[in-house]
Amino acid sequence: MTSFEDLSESGVVVPNVIPTFPIPIDLDYDESFYSVNVSVLTNIAAGCLSGFICNKTHQASCHEIQQVAKTDFGYGDIHGGSYCPQGVPYYLNCPLGHYCPDPETLLPCPAGFYCPHKTAVPAIVCHRCPEGSEVLVRDTFGIVLIILFMVVVTVYLASFFFQRHMETLKVKFESLSSRVLQHSDLERRLHQRQARLDRVRPKLEILNRRLQIHGLHDNSSGGLPVLTEESMNGSTILDSSTVEVAPVHVSPEGEVSFNAEEFFDAIDRDGNGVLSYEELNTVLQFDELELNEFVRHMNCLDEALAPTDLNHVIKPTFVRYFLDVLDETSNFRLTPEEAGLRWDEVFAANGSDSKGEIQLDALYESSIAQFMTDLQIKDIILGLRKAKVSSPSQGGSSFFVSDSNGISRDLFCKHYPTLLEAILNDQKGRQSQGGDTNRKDGIDIAFQHLQLAVKVGRDKYINVVDDVTGRIQKGTMTALLGGSGAGKTSLLNALCGRAYYGEVKGDVYINGSPASTEDFSDSIGFVPQDDIVFAELTVRENLMYSGRFRLPQGTSLYEIEDLADTVLANLGLSRKANSIVGDVTRRGVSGGEKKRVNIGLELMARPTAIFCDEPTSGLDSSSALLVMESLAQLVRNQGVTVCSVIHQPRKFIFDLFDSLLLLGVGGRMVYHGTVEDANPYFTSLGYTLPPGESLADWLIDISTGRIAACKLQEQIDEESGENVPLLQRQASLGLALKKVSMSSRFTDLSVRDGGGARSEGGTSVDGFEAFSDVFDAPTRLDTQVVTAAGPSSNMQQTAESAAKLRRELLYASWNDHFEHADDESRKKYDPPTPYDPPRSTVMPSFGVQFMLQMQRTILLAWRNRVTKTIETAIIVFAVAIISYFEGTASLTEESVPLVPFEAFIAGQEEVIVAFFQPLFEFSLRGSVGYLRYGVSVGVIASVLIALTSVKAITEKRLEFYREAGSGYNINSYFLAVNVFTSFDQGGQVLFAAVIAQWLLDSISNKAVFYVAFLLLAWISVSWALLIPLITPPKNTLVMLGFFMAFFGLLFGGTTPPVEYKDMYADDGTAKALFAAFFSPPRFFTETIAVSDLKCLPPQTGFTQTDEAYNFPDGKDSFAWVSLGQNDSNVTDLSSNGWYWGILPGFLVGLTIRVVAFGAINSLNRAQMAKKSFLFQLRNKGSFSLYLSVAAFWLCLGGLIGVTCWMILREV
Repeated sequence: MTSFEDLSESGVVVPNVIPTFPIPIDLDYDESFYSVNVSVLTNIAAGCLSGFICNKTHQASCHEIQQVAKTDFGYGDIHGGSYCPQGVPYYLNCPLGHYCPDPETLLPCPAGFYCPHKTAVPAIVCHRCPEGSEVLVRDTFGIVLIILFMVVVTVYLASFFFQRHMETLKVKFESLSSRVLQHSDLERRLHQRQARLDRVRPKLEILNRRLQIHGLHDNSSGGLPVLTEESMNGSTILDSSTVEVAPVHVSPEGEVSFNAEEFFDAIDRDGNGVLSYEELNTVLQFDELELNEFVRHMNCLDEALAPTDLNHVIKPTFVRYFLDVLDETSNFRLTPEEAGLRWDEVFAANGSDSKGEIQLDALYESSIAQFMTDLQIKDIILGLRKAKVSSPSQGGSSFFVSDSNGISRDLFCKHYPTLLEAILNDQKGRQSQGGDTNRKDGIDIAFQHLQLAVKVGRDKYINVVDDVTGRIQKGTMTALLGGSGAGKTSLLNALCGRAYYGEVKGDVYINGSPASTEDFSDSIGFVPQDDIVFAELTVRENLMYSGRFRLPQGTSLYEIEDLADTVLANLGLSRKANSIVGDVTRRGVSGGEKKRVNIGLELMARPTAIFCDEPTSGLDSSSALLVMESLAQLVRNQGVTVCSVIHQPRKFIFDLFDSLLLLGVGGRMVYHGTVEDANPYFTSLGYTLPPGESLADWLIDISTGRIAACKLQEQIDEESGENVPLLQRQASLGLALKKVSMSSRFTDLSVRDGGGARSEGGTSVDGFEAFSDVFDAPTRLDTQVVTAAGPSSNMQQTAESAAKLRRELLYASWNDHFEHADDESRKKYDPPTPYDPPRSTVMPSFGVQFMLQMQRTILLAWRNRVTKTIETAIIVFAVAIISYFEGTASLTEESVPLVPFEAFIAGQEEVIVAFFQPLFEFSLRGSVGYLRYGVSVGVIASVLIALTSVKAITEKRLEFYREAGSGYNINSYFLAVNVFTSFDQGGQVLFAAVIAQWLLDSISNKAVFYVAFLLLAWISVSWALLIPLITPPKNTLVMLGFFMAFFGLLFGGTTPPVEYKDMYADDGTAKALFAAFFSPPRFFTETIAVSDLKCLPPQTGFTQTDEAYNFPDGKDSFAWVSLGQNDSNVTDLSSNGWYWGILPGFLVGLTIRVVAFGAINSLNRAQMAKKSFLFQLRNKGSFSLYLSVAAFWLCLGGLIGVTCWMILREV
């Protein structure tokens, strides 16, 4: 038996005075009032006996009080675990670390169990707790796990960044080595050139004999020049000290010498410095194929001539590249033995696989690539693959051709020469027929009076494209040119059906028939100005996914791979097929190559027309030329119609275009016709192209009005005078534009020369002289507004006025030219005779696109695994730190029941019930820790989860817009993002929950703890998928972080203005619904707290057994802390967890995602190149569209109703 003194010495804190309490009702001390036997306290000085409580005069048995409450009142074992030591006049809760099987006995909690305050029977298992443990002892597994996780993450990240650093150092080292080892590199190149001379030695000797036979060269002289680096390069010019020798000679020592200049002079019969086909073939004696390839390749090597298709060779080019090209053309006719040398070359450079085979893709990096195009190499690779599949050693064609990427030496030697000859002959046949025999016709697009009006105010519109008429003929390459504000991109968008930000008017003809380009969007490719590609994917992967999404349903994977190889070859990307595209954060392909990938994405849909928005923007001149040459190849080889906005093109690029469409400010036509006719047209208007000026830049300056025409008398042939009527008509047309104000403007208009002289324009009856100063001023306007003293605003205004008037005259001149064009010229602009429209494409089904989206999303995540690892580490670390400092669950806190003696012995139910709250105060205080932990982890974790998962939308926003505009299924994309992000974030949170559970040592079922974390992730991800769709991109992260933190903290149920008691109040319906939908931690915190509190025994007031058949409603501990009040079974004693809030929370997240589904389909439609739902419903809404919209709202309304019912339901 423990006395008062023993209890105090043991560390249990007890008051040393008898507490007094106000009695809520008047009590009569008669026997009818007592529910237990009350005796008179006989020895006041000795105090209460063990097992009794007392006041100043009376005492009562604690055991009897327990039994009466349990049996007579039916309250259950609410007094279990009470302790009544000797000398203590009032009730005590059994102290922490002990259990009290009866009021007189105090025993230490046995090892393996944890005993909170007021424990009657040890029931909470704690395997690591020693005897009498006052805390739940953490399992070291949780701490070890978090330490191990952080170590693994740290090592992984350190190795990754170390590897990246080493790669950077390697690049720098190689660059430095290339400088340091320049001398040895020179020796290597000399050796290579000597080897080249040895290879072509037989042919050189034959050429030398042919020269002698034809008498083209005098070989009577003796002596040989010394072989030097220059002579090996094929560009040796023998110095004056060297006697005349044969161009080719072999010394007695076996060394070969060759003089390319002397050889050229010997062949050049007329001595004009140019070798024609006939002159070349006198000695070379190539067949037509070899000769064409020889001349083409030699001219292509000379960058100064590119791009060109010359049928002759000039002397400098011949002297420099003859030996190189001769060596390459010697590959056109190969024996199996020579083919074996090619295989050996690839093997030496790349090695072989386990089967002793070289990889066929390595041919793109071999010497074969020096004389063959990527497209030809692609055909050879395909032929070798087929040969391998059909080889008897492979057992027949039992697998895909694309799977055969290796080739043995025997098969290569057997089939390569034959394939090479067949491919070269096939090219010869195509050239003889004028192009690709398999080319397809592009789309012919004609447009009349086309306008694009953009709303700039409430009821105000401006035309950014104004009354434009023209035609983009099939199989041609058209340039859209103009200055800033000319509406080039707007016209492009209007033509390809992407101008949903405005109202398009006018007539459009597709292949001669009235139609809309929107109806043939699957046949038209659009290349945006920005390179919107997946940076994490390789070049081939980008093309493959584009093809799998956009090619007709049922297209085999082999066909898609073959098309991807063809596109790679056409764009010159075969060597970069397996390279990551890259971006600013990772190394990848070059800017020009990335631009070509951008184009390739559209080519994978096999379009018949491609519209490009400034494809050369941001590229250097060389890369820009490669991009535009690729487009030109598409026009020549495949007949694709190309229309491109171009900005300040260099001459070589501008010459690639067949036609030109020149716009002025405001989207008005200045010129439309062939590139060749542009200069004569503007010359007829009095303009002169300055020497050395780029034609494209000159045309842009004209269209902006920045330059004026030359003096009329300098441009008009006085003898013929054929231009005079046109110029006079132009002046009259211009004056008609502004009859009233123009004369005054011209009178005041001054144009300053270098010396500041002023000339004023007068007016005449026909108005011709009125334009003389404006239209004929020879200086550029941009040089007139800045004087030696600085800029002049007046001169700027004058210059702008002059430019505007000149543009008006240009518009009028073109309209007059167009109206007076003859019938033959008008055919270039009128729609053709109608013919077959483009065929529509049935894209893959929703299910197929969903699986493709999932595959690509997983691949992207894997490529971003370092970032994913860091994000996971942050979430896990945050949850672990909060859990560690929160400590293990305390469950209860030390508290003396502030219940008076009279309440214990009272026989009136209302008296006993009135003191339930102070009776359970010890457990109510313990519940605060759960709420504190729930809101801390809930808010922090929800913010982190949302900020990481929102990147699924924000980081690929532009890619999504582009694909949506290309016809990809939006819903399959959104579903894939939903599924992957949910599993991704769920996995991160689940790992964090495992560590947190070990650190907290939760006493409830582990499953409910994990499910609560998953529910938190589900709701957080739901908001992360919705908010970026309804907020501006620049504000998404701030808005999302604010939303999750603000609503999670203030409406999570633990702090004002909305607490759990407010949600469960009679008038708290609105608050309950608002908190459920807008506060992610609301269900998480309640689930965590209730699950553990349901494990506590009945004496805590949180649970009840069958004995508590008469326990008053609303007087349990859950009611006092306002948790789980809609669940009538919340007080059932159970360690299996509390799942009541899981389903409502899931439905809340589902509802948010359905709203997001509606948002992604209805908002930002212009960026997706789609018309708004409102426009479609008002103008041409189909029954299926109306049905879809109605079904969506019906489903959303029903889901909201079910969710609200689940939140408010009482069970």
